[in-house]
Amino acid sequence: MASSAVARNTLYGYLVGPSLPEIERAVVAAIDEFVAQQTWVTSSPWSVHERGSADDDETDGWRLGFHYQLPDPDDEIAGWFADVELLLELGVSLRRSFNHDVLIGIADNRTGCGEDILAVDSDEPDLDYLRRFLRGPSSR
Repeated sequence: MASSAVARNTLYGYLVGPSLPEIERAVVAAIDEFVAQQTWVTSSPWSVHERGSADDDETDGWRLGFHYQLPDPDDEIAGWFADVELLLELGVSLRRSFNHDVLIGIADNRTGCGEDILAVDSDEPDLDYLRRFLRGPSSR
C-alpha cells in the first residue's frame, strides 16, 4: 500500500466449527506456509489464532484463520484483487485439510465492526460475489 497509515478494512477468513483449539497449531502452520510461498501484490496476510467473543457461537469464541489489510480505494495498486483470489484459494485449502468451512468477511479497522461476506463451504466459492462486494460502495 502506498500509505503507511492503517488500512480502513481488513479481510478475514476464520474456520468455523467444533474443536478449533485442537487444530490451532496445524492451521497456523498451514496458513504461514501458504503465505510464505506466494508473491503478494500489496501486503502479506497473516495467521490469526486468538480467543474471541464468547457470543460467537459458530467458532466457540475462537478466531482461527487469517487477516489481510485491504488497500484503501485511494491506494489501490493494479492487480490487488489477485491477493484476494489467493486468499480464497487458501480458504478452500484449509477447508479440505481440516474439514471446517471458512467464513470470509470484512472488518472496519476504525470501529471494529465486521460483516461476513461468504462461506467457503465447497471447492468453488463464489469469487464473483466476493469481487462485487469488495468493489461496491459498501466496502468503501
